[in-house]
Amino acid sequence: MKMDMNNIEIANRNVFSRQESLKEYSQFYLYPVEERIISKHFDVPGRLLELGCGCGRITINLKGSNQRVVAIDIVPEMLDIARKFVEGVEFKLMNACKLEFDSESFDYAIFAYNGIDYIYPEMKREICLDEIYRVLKPGGIFALSTHNCLCIKNYLPTNRFRLSNLILNIRDNRIFKQYRLERHPDGNLETYVTTPTRQKKQLKDHGFKKVRVYGQKHDNLFFTTFMDTWSYYVCFK
Repeated sequence: MKMDMNNIEIANRNVFSRQESLKEYSQFYLYPVEERIISKHFDVPGRLLELGCGCGRITINLKGSNQRVVAIDIVPEMLDIARKFVEGVEFKLMNACKLEFDSESFDYAIFAYNGIDYIYPEMKREICLDEIYRVLKPGGIFALSTHNCLCIKNYLPTNRFRLSNLILNIRDNRIFKQYRLERHPDGNLETYVTTPTRQKKQLKDHGFKKVRVYGQKHDNLFFTTFMDTWSYYVCFK
């Protein structure tokens, strides 16, 4: 299947398709913020689209909440793992920027764990948001997470991983760019970063309403803006 990806997106996909990545993402758990969002916003059964499902980490928990889940990803190797571990879910190899679904056909959509940040360039990321808006029913709920460039931990790193990323982006003159590099066991990922204010505006510009920011542990906007390396956003069509 032709996935209509540019060289940077193909490079990102190739990183996720390698053995270390598959091992890392073949773990089934939820972050506390994901537990809060699923229990609060996805409690009524409906048809749910999961974008960037990977090896099924979120999928298995969404299925457990009695949702009728359709899950897509661009990495065939990850989908093969997901199909082995998660039964009763329709998995599809599909580009999130070109959704092969009817308009207004889903009650919910989720793009978890910053998956949308590996779409390049930003223009295509916005196409993805338009596609998600299109396939949601009126009143439908969309949740996504994205990297936060205002987090002080990025600039005062608290572990080796963040220190390595900081050095890498300083060397590559990326420290204040919209796309930065993120070290990974199988290669560097071209990664989109933004701010909570900018992400909220972008969602509203694409038609979404009632945008709420959820922090990894706390939902206080000040704390989330400066202490969380990534945050979740929940909004409505």
